[in-house]
Amino acid sequence: MGNACVCPDTADELFPAESSASKDLAKAELVDVVGDTADKGEAVDEDLETAAGSEFSCERLSRSLSSASPLSLETSTPDFSGKWICCRVEGDWDAYLRERGTSWMMRKLAASVGYGVGKHTQTIVQNSDELEVVNLVVSTGAPKEERCVIKADGEEQEVFDPDGLLFRQKTRWVENVLVSEQFQSGAHASAVPVILKRFMQGHEMCTERTTAKGVVVRRFYSRA
Repeated sequence: MGNACVCPDTADELFPAESSASKDLAKAELVDVVGDTADKGEAVDEDLETAAGSEFSCERLSRSLSSASPLSLETSTPDFSGKWICCRVEGDWDAYLRERGTSWMMRKLAASVGYGVGKHTQTIVQNSDELEVVNLVVSTGAPKEERCVIKADGEEQEVFDPDGLLFRQKTRWVENVLVSEQFQSGAHASAVPVILKRFMQGHEMCTERTTAKGVVVRRFYSRA
């Protein structure tokens, strides 16, 4: 009989007369050969890769995912653009306000309106590393609005917080978190900054403040 011509499309056709166990072993060896070739940066013969079948494709995908760092899977910074309303708060806000020099009367007023829950909105326009933030607080008196532009370039700038206090601030991106170091000006100035973080937690935007004494407070916002 003449020699049969075998087209190497699958491992079953490459090894037609062998047992199932032998074919499985052959497939595994073929996958290793193709994988080693690809790992060395060498071109992989199309017939060999086809013969290795789905086992090689799955293994190569697995290797690719395992070698990728967590940051490489999610590298884009969040877009905070839109109108947000404070839906809940966390932390000891009275201690936070007291540490930064807020008067007893203003602390009581802040507590009476739930530290902004349902009354504090932020409207943000984000353009790359620049955010224009309009804070609006509606309480028992006239609505109070403060507007500032935050530049995430690491350079110092002056900004007003929603309570009208002036801060010297440096802002930069740390992974997907917008981090600001705030140094309060005036009588309550401190050598240790308040750390302000802005980030997304699920569908909510969160602003987190940490004082020099370690008091941590958070506001969570939902889209208005």
